[in-house]
Amino acid sequence: MNRFITSSAAALLLLVLMVASVGCEDSVLTAPTDATIVMAANPGTVVIDPNLGETEGTTTIVAQVFDSSGNPLSGVAVLFSTTGGSLASAGTTVQTNDSGIATDTLTVTTNSPQESIVSAQSSSVSQGVSVFRDVVGQDDPPLATIITIPPTIQGRGEQIAGQPITIDGTASTDDGGIECYQWEIDSNRGTCLSDPARGCATDFDCSGSDVCGNRTVNDEIIQGLDFDVLNYQDEQTLTIALRLSDDPAVGALCGETAPPIPASSFNSDTASVVFNVLCGNQAPVADAGEDFTNTLGASQFTVDARGSFDAETASSDLVFEWSCNTGSAQPPTVLTNFLPIGSVVLCQVPAGVFDTTYTPEVRVTDRGTGVPSGTGGFVCQRTSSDSVTVTIPPLP
Repeated sequence: MNRFITSSAAALLLLVLMVASVGCEDSVLTAPTDATIVMAANPGTVVIDPNLGETEGTTTIVAQVFDSSGNPLSGVAVLFSTTGGSLASAGTTVQTNDSGIATDTLTVTTNSPQESIVSAQSSSVSQGVSVFRDVVGQDDPPLATIITIPPTIQGRGEQIAGQPITIDGTASTDDGGIECYQWEIDSNRGTCLSDPARGCATDFDCSGSDVCGNRTVNDEIIQGLDFDVLNYQDEQTLTIALRLSDDPAVGALCGETAPPIPASSFNSDTASVVFNVLCGNQAPVADAGEDFTNTLGASQFTVDARGSFDAETASSDLVFEWSCNTGSAQPPTVLTNFLPIGSVVLCQVPAGVFDTTYTPEVRVTDRGTGVPSGTGGFVCQRTSSDSVTVTIPPLP
């Protein structure tokens, strides 16, 4: 009898555990990887008035979780975090309700950052929302914000060379008013002041010059504009920074054609984004031909680069530049009865030279993207080179 009761009790306990296990398996604990989170803060700006004895303020943070079909997910654990202020959840998860909504409360004080970013995460899915702090009677520095077209993702963007990049600082904020905008654009191509041939960061209005309208080509300064459109011709990486000032004295010196104001005069934080300017154009393949031995006693030899080619540019549109490297003062003679023009040239051998070698070199340049650059060439032109060894035989 006791054995039957014990066995029955064990079976009943096992059944309860199985039901509980099934219930746990059916509940949603974290969002699937293809879910999305939509966030909002109400209010988006927390106003603190010390005149009313206030030292802090609060805002409600709302995170709504949806599945890939746009349906709200209930019972999902959401973890909130913030870069400023404090959250009521204090590091514990909050479950979504039947509408897929999880809420938290952010408290900011007069000493909190001017902008706090509150994030909500469930498994690998996350989203963030900005909350601003405004203290009545306190002159906070401007807050710089950059919006670009094409847009950036996590501070990085891409654009094809020859296509516009829009930089927009109008979303920047200040409690009084912004007196001066200053953009600094730095290219990884080096400084044109030390090597003008390197094709550094240049937009159309400063093409090919070191200084134009008080803008330097590299570390280019655009001042007095909250919005501008840039257009770069070469493949490069640009770091675009925005500085702001709410000082009327700085504003009096601010202007597009005014001398650049020192960076130390600006009292905002510095917002920055990185843009990769890409060509999508392959360099041509230069082919100077096979090595050969010249005819004994000949005063010249012919080199042939008609084997050169390019994936995007027709052979007839390639540009050929030769260096005979023979030490002769007479330049290569283009043999125009060959196509493409310039691919075959005649080199002079100095008189009395025997038993030596020369290495003529050809440089082949394509038409880039085919879009004129405005400086006589084409956007994203590429050049490659090749050489051939020519042996001048000894006297017999």
